[in-house]
Amino acid sequence: MSNATLDANKALVLAHYDAVTNRLDPDAIRAQLASDFFDHAAGKRMSAEEVIAHSAALHETFADLSAVAECWWPSATSSPAASSGAAGTAARGAALPRPAATSNSAA
Repeated sequence: MSNATLDANKALVLAHYDAVTNRLDPDAIRAQLASDFFDHAAGKRMSAEEVIAHSAALHETFADLSAVAECWWPSATSSPAASSGAAGTAARGAALPRPAATSNSAA
């Protein structure tokens, strides 16, 4: 798979997560989803309207909902399929720095 294809696919996924999780953008969700969209987390096909309703329920329950998607395989040469063994694992882990750990516990 070419880097251009990987970059295009990453852009699609990031735009979808942004529309569903961060912005609740029904127009973007409708434009993004094919009629045969399968939500692997739900284990079923979902229409755009079902995804919009699910996203709305999440936003109603978690008013400050937002997410940052991190891509640990930024290119075809460092993808999981291109790397194997301990050296491959080290290369993948080094692709992008991991975010600093945060604690949500009260002190």
